[in-house]
Amino acid sequence: MKLRVFVLAVASIAFLPLHARAQGAAAAVAHLVAPLPLAAPMKQALQAEMVRTLGGDGLSWNGRAATYTVMGCEDTEMSARLVDLNGDAVPEVHVEAQGTCVGGMAGGFNWVFIRSAAGAWRMNLNFNGGLYPLPSHSQGFTDVLAGGPGFCHGVWRWTGQEYALLCVAGEGGQRCDRPCPRTLKTDDFGEQLPPFTAARSGAEE
Repeated sequence: MKLRVFVLAVASIAFLPLHARAQGAAAAVAHLVAPLPLAAPMKQALQAEMVRTLGGDGLSWNGRAATYTVMGCEDTEMSARLVDLNGDAVPEVHVEAQGTCVGGMAGGFNWVFIRSAAGAWRMNLNFNGGLYPLPSHSQGFTDVLAGGPGFCHGVWRWTGQEYALLCVAGEGGQRCDRPCPRTLKTDDFGEQLPPFTAARSGAEE
């Protein structure tokens, strides 16, 4: 009997920090996505997926300082915005954290959440550096280049279910492992991911 009580007490103590972290992540995600013009059911599903994934990164919101904590980095500025990677007028969500603490020399970290045809959100791309659209596409989705320090940058392409590494682009003639074909114009990238325009879609329905 004493052993059982001890085990239950230990289990309760172990659970409390996880519960607290989940609550902290939920509050942070709610604040992060509040400005996004999404219908309530879509936003609720997005929040659930963001809490599930970003909660593992220790996401929380400091209302007094108006900053976030993520990946152990306090006083981090974060933002979320709607993008449209495949021109179908259904938004994807790009979340960005700024600072060398989260992104190292790249200066930032990115997450991209993509909604499936069945309506389920899933985090796909997540790495430090900038995300830059290329003029090429696969199955309607824009190829993206992950820019950051150094001279070799990954190019990610949609496979039909997710973004996967296609090749590694060399900057300034740099030879990289898994080089990109010359026909892929990796030097011709845009500054920002294609924006989503709610006015031309039915995404809020």
